[in-house]
Amino acid sequence: MGFPPRTWSANCRCGDLILAIISDEEAGGEYGASFLVERHAANFADVKYASANSAARLMIEGMTAALPVLPAMLLRGMLRPRISGLILKLLGEKGATFAPLLRNTVSATIVGGGEKINIHPSEITVELDGRTLPGVTPQQFIDELRRFAINDSIRLEVLRYDSCAPAPDMGMFDLLSDVLKEADKEAIPIPMLLPGGTDGRLFARLSIQTYGFLPMPLSKDMQFTKLIHAADERIPVEAVSFGTDAIYNVTNRSIVKMIIPSPL
Repeated sequence: MGFPPRTWSANCRCGDLILAIISDEEAGGEYGASFLVERHAANFADVKYASANSAARLMIEGMTAALPVLPAMLLRGMLRPRISGLILKLLGEKGATFAPLLRNTVSATIVGGGEKINIHPSEITVELDGRTLPGVTPQQFIDELRRFAINDSIRLEVLRYDSCAPAPDMGMFDLLSDVLKEADKEAIPIPMLLPGGTDGRLFARLSIQTYGFLPMPLSKDMQFTKLIHAADERIPVEAVSFGTDAIYNVTNRSIVKMIIPSPL
C-alpha cells in the first residue's frame, strides 16, 4: 500500500519530530516505553505532546453538547454515581460501552494450580487484570475488591501498577478537532476515556500528554469496539488513508511555524 509523499512548507522553521516505534505496549511496556522513559529521558526533553496509536466527564460533556435536551440529560446523569447504574441499564447494549468508563473493573485472566492430575495443589493463584479510573490508588482498588468480591482469607499482591495523570492536558484538543472537522464536515470531535492501558501512562512521567489520534471513517454496521484484539481485527483500507492524511496535517501544523513578520 502506498501513500503520496509529504513535504513541509518551504517557508518555515521546523521543530523536532520524534518517531518512537515501540512493540511491547500490550505486554506492559517494560522493554519499550518504560525503558525509554527511565534510561533515555533526555531524548524527550522539551517534548510536550505525543500522538499514540481524558476523563469520562470531558467525554460525556462533549457528547451531550451535540445532543437534544432529553438525551443529553440522560447521558449527563451517568456522571452521578447513585443513578449511573440505572441509566446504563436503560441504555441496554449501548450502555455496555460506557460501563467500564465509569467504574473500576477486574477480570480473572490467568489461573495456576497443580502440576499433576492426581494431586491436589497446595496453592492456587489467580492473576487479575484490574482497570482503575484515573486517580484511584492500588490500595483503594484492593479495598474495593475486599468489599465486593474477595474475602480477607485470600492474599492479594500487586504485581504491577503504573499511575496516570488524574486530569488530561487538553491544550492540543482544538487543533485535533479542527483537522478532523476539515476532513469530515459532519464530524463532532469529543475526548474519549480509553478503558485500557497505553504507553501514554509511561510518557506522562516526563510531563508528556499523549493523544490517541487516529481518525477512521467506519460504516455504521461495523462494531469496531468488538473487533479490537479479536480474531478478525481489521479496519477498511480507506480508513488508513484518511487517518494518514489527518495525522500528517496535525503534525505539520504543530511543528511547523510560519515565519510571519511581527506587527508594528
